[in-house]
Formats: sequence, structure tokens, C-alpha cells
Amino acid sequence: MCGLRLTRLHHQLTFICNTVVTECDDFSGPTFGFEFVDYQTLISLLHPQNIAIDIIGWVVAFGGMLRDDSDMKKHRLTIQIQDANGLQIRVNLWGDYAYKMQNFIDNNPHGLRITVNLQFAIVKLWRDHPTLNIYLSVTKMFINSDINEINVYKKSFDGDNTPIPLRIQIHLFRLINFASLMISYTSFSSRVMQMFWKGVNNL
Repeated sequence: MCGLRLTRLHHQLTFICNTVVTECDDFSGPTFGFEFVDYQTLISLLHPQNIAIDIIGWVVAFGGMLRDDSDMKKHRLTIQIQDANGLQIRVNLWGDYAYKMQNFIDNNPHGLRITVNLQFAIVKLWRDHPTLNIYLSVTKMFINSDINEINVYKKSFDGDNTPIPLRIQIHLFRLINFASLMISYTSFSSRVMQMFWKGVNNL
């Protein structure tokens, strides 16, 4: 994406060939420096698309792995995440990110809640709705990780690992995708037929 900025900061730190880096043993600041974006800001299209975002949420639905291309980097898994207010955002995971999430889901037989945290994700519009995507290999993804931000987020709900009906929501999510596909196909077929009859009438 041309002109994408990873943060809102305009300053940058450059390491040159003779820069000396020393490990700090007593750092007291945040480990990852997350700056989570509010869901409503994304849904209202108020966040600039040229600035990467950090976001966190529960995985409430997911589709099947799409393998339309032989290149694994183009394999896609779509998930739906939700915030504490019930707002939801669609997320497209590609390649290794998709398989990492799929592997976690496959090894979660009891359907325990899954918290995902994306750092440096990018916002794209799909049918006038915001959709999050990973950015090359820059995006970081944390799934149920034992880090402060995820633990605090869990407490904003009920603070436990109460199972949720992921499987029911999976079927609903796939049904929505199928319905969307059929609508697109019907619209496309209608345009083709209109073009055909217009050509016949011009003969």
C-alpha cells in the first residue's frame, strides 16, 4: 500500500552500520506499545486508511480456509471479531497468519473464547464496509497470549473462559458469505443479459 504509515508519529529512529544496541534489563515502559483503535471509529470510516492500526477482540465467527491459489501466501481465512460493546469487524488473515489462527481453532475443541490482538493491521473498504487485513510480514498477531493487554481485555467481559457457540456462528458466517456471493452472481448475470439484449437490438 503506497504511503502507508505504521504509526501516527512523524519522527523516526534510524540505525546505521555502527549503531550500538544494548539490552535494557530494567525497562518499565510498555512491552509492545499498543494503541488500540475504537471499533466505532473504524465502522464510521473516521480512521485514515493510510495509517496502520492496533486492534483487539473476541473471535465470534470464522469461515473456511480459501485455497484458490497454489501459493500458500494467498490462502485466506476470514474471521469476525467483536469488542466489549458488541460491535464487530471483519478480518482477512492471509498465509501464515491464516494457518496460525486455523491451527489454534482446530486445537480448541471445547470452543473456549479466543482473543486475537493485531498490531499494524491495515484498513480496506469492501462494499463500503471496513475490513482489516494483515500488512505483508509486518503485522503482529497474538492469540490468547498471556500479555497484559489481552488479560485486561478479558476482564472487560466476564473474566473467565466460558465456552461460546462458535460452531453455530461458523455456519451463520458461511451462510452470509454464500448469500453475498449469490447476490453478486445474480447482479452480474443480470448485467450480462442486459448487454446481450442490447447487442441484439442493435443488429
